[in-house]
Amino acid sequence: MNLDRIIDKLRRCLLLIPPEHFDELTSETGYLPAFLHLLFCIAISIPVSALFLLLTPLLSPVPDRSILFYLPGAFLLAFFGAITTAISLLAFSLLSFALLKIMGGKAKFIQTIQVFIYGMTAFQIFFYVPYAGILSLLLGLINAIRGASRVHKIPLWMSFIALVVIPVFLFIAIILALLLLMILAGYGPIGRW
Repeated sequence: MNLDRIIDKLRRCLLLIPPEHFDELTSETGYLPAFLHLLFCIAISIPVSALFLLLTPLLSPVPDRSILFYLPGAFLLAFFGAITTAISLLAFSLLSFALLKIMGGKAKFIQTIQVFIYGMTAFQIFFYVPYAGILSLLLGLINAIRGASRVHKIPLWMSFIALVVIPVFLFIAIILALLLLMILAGYGPIGRW
């Protein structure tokens, strides 16, 4: 796979992806092209994120140190943020694959990973950029919902339920269960707090 093709694919996946474009993206055999795309996104996101992490202390009203003081920490935080984002993306695609299959999805696991890797391109690059990180997450979710609907051959609303509604309910249920365990263990409003 040559660099020109990777850059062209990155450019085409950076904004809203037309649903029919997912047919081409998920027709690739093997995991290698998608993981190369993911690695390329990580390689771009580290300097982009580090730059915006460095801007925060530099633009503060009372700069207390030079940029060289913040540089290693910014790159380290950007590196671990990029790796964590990639691992979370792969874990969420595993959960989503199971939920999409329950909803009647017909695609293979590799196609679900491809939908998430390509659909969340903007988020993988701009996750630390103020405001752009939130907008790119929403754009990535829209791409993932549309791509999953197309690839799994299910209606858009079922894809939305599988990728947004059920994970949000699961997250809330886990938080409530943890709070209940804390209260039962005595670390709550009626316990040792």
